[in-house]
Formats: sequence, structure tokens, C-alpha cells
Amino acid sequence: MLKTICELSHLYGGNPEFVLAGGGNTSCKDEKFLYVKPSGVRLANIKESDFVKMDRAAIRKCFELGEFESVAAREEAVKNMMAAAVCPGNYGRPSVEAPLHELLEQKFIVHLHPAKVNGATCGENGEEELKRIVPEALWIGYVDPGFTLAKKVFDEVEAYKKSRGKAPRILFLQNHGVFVGGNSADEVKEIYQLIMSALQSFYVSKGVDTVVDETPADAAAPEIAGYDKHDYFPTARGPLTPDHIVYAKSFSLIADVVTPEVMKNFETLRGYAPMVIEIPGKAVYTVSGNANAYTLAKDASLVQKLAGAFGGAHYICDRDREFIENWEVESYRRKMAQN
Repeated sequence: MLKTICELSHLYGGNPEFVLAGGGNTSCKDEKFLYVKPSGVRLANIKESDFVKMDRAAIRKCFELGEFESVAAREEAVKNMMAAAVCPGNYGRPSVEAPLHELLEQKFIVHLHPAKVNGATCGENGEEELKRIVPEALWIGYVDPGFTLAKKVFDEVEAYKKSRGKAPRILFLQNHGVFVGGNSADEVKEIYQLIMSALQSFYVSKGVDTVVDETPADAAAPEIAGYDKHDYFPTARGPLTPDHIVYAKSFSLIADVVTPEVMKNFETLRGYAPMVIEIPGKAVYTVSGNANAYTLAKDASLVQKLAGAFGGAHYICDRDREFIENWEVESYRRKMAQN
């Protein structure tokens, strides 16, 4: 079982079409235990011994929780419950999405963030179109990641089972990605092939190619101290997914001329120095040595483009992106992914 989920993790984790940086997570389960990817470990090189063994009954206790006096109290309580569900002798912090892996009934769960999928999940008409393109899938509207998302999925899965007489195998999460469940490696692969083929056909029907719109950097584009210069692509005009926020920040600095004053004004407005800078039509810059910032900024550009086939990009609102920016769980994941 662990060998199979490792092989699936390597298959998708090593393919940038499906997941980038430290994103995505996988799991397998038997009757009593869930084995889930730890936070911050990359799917491409995960080992069987890395998976965190958790008591399934203990995980499900989180769905019995009532109301909390604050978001912070809720997150602390759930984090402690997940830590308590980890079986003795196991190390690593289980993925914050462990409750979602528990909710899906299939033996193997693979959660990924393909740009082709997120073009739909980040599109204004994504829900409507995906219900037509992949009719068996369950759409989950955007809520805070973590426990709030897990509780929403719990309710939606129960409603799905009542209406269709079976458990869902595919969850599309708005502005997030996709969960696929299967009882064998072949079933997981077949479902992902179905999803990606259906989406590719949709993009073709809309005349949208699935590559980043990129042009060579203008020779006249200046060097910016502390930043690496790249070929030009239009950066995202707002936050699209948690991974984009975690690795490349919610907003890039977009300016025809980048001066110390422009940089300072951006930092005053946003609360952080820019990780990504765009001089329109000329070049893109990312913080020197930060490969993840460049990779995710480029992915966000593609997702934004693909969302055009789904009625245009639906950006994460200020309240929701601030939750992610300040969430301790994502700070931990970013730190681990940089090690």
C-alpha cells in the first residue's frame, strides 16, 4: 500500500504539469489508519517512511467540534487534535488536509494543483463548466483551507452520497485544485487522465493554448539589485490559489519604472517587499535565488490565462488571502519547502 502511494506521489510530483514546489499531498488508508504526506515534504522524492501514520477515528473527532470564539482558537484546537491523532513513533507534521483525505472513502487519495485544472477552479464560470465537462465531480466553493474546508467537504460529501447513492471520487476546490480518490493506482491514473483530457479538449474548443505567453526579455530592461531577471510574461493581477500566495505572495509589483520610491510605496501598501516585479512588456523579476517564487509566478500567469476560457479570473478576496498570508500552517509549509 505504501509502495503504491509512493509510486503515485513520484509520478505526479515529478511532473510540473501537475504540481510545483511543495504543493499537493497524497495518502492511503486501511480500516484503522491513514498514512498521509507530511507538510513541507515534496511529492517527487517522498519515501515510504515519510508518510505520517494517523488514527482515523481520532481524525474524525474534529468533525464533532462546535463553534469557536475566534479563528485562532479554532486553528489551534484542530492542530492539536491532528497532532494527537498521529500514532506513536511517527515523525513529521501531517498535512493540514489530512481530514479531507479521511473523508474520501477510497484507498488512495492524490491531491494536486495542475494549471489546467486551476484555470477552471479559478475561473468565474468554473463551477458551471466543470459540472458539464466532468459531471461526476463534486464542486466545493471557496472557504478557508484547513478545518473549515474539511467541515464543508464533510457536509457536501454527505449530500452527494444521498443524491447519487455513491461516494464522490473527484473534488474540485475553488481557487485551490483537485482531489482524486481511487482503490488502485490504475483507477487514480484513469481519473486524472479523464480530467486532463476533458479540460484539454475544452481549451482547444475555446481557442486557448495551454502554455505561458512568454517573450524574450527586452535588452533595455534594467537590472534590479536583489532580483533575477527573466523573460517577460504577464504576472497575475491578484491572488489565485494558496500556493501562489505562499510562494510568490498575493501581488506582484507592476510598474514601467522601478525606483526605490516605487519599491517603498509597494511595501507600505502590501506589508512586504515584492517577491515578483513586472515591467510590462519588458521583463519579470523574482527575488534572487528563490526558484519557487519564479516557478509559482509563472504558473499563476498560466492559470490566469486559462481562466479566460472560464469567463475570466476569479481572484481570492482580501479577507481570504489575508487568512492564508497569516496562517501559521502555511508559514510552516513554506519554511519546510525551502530546506
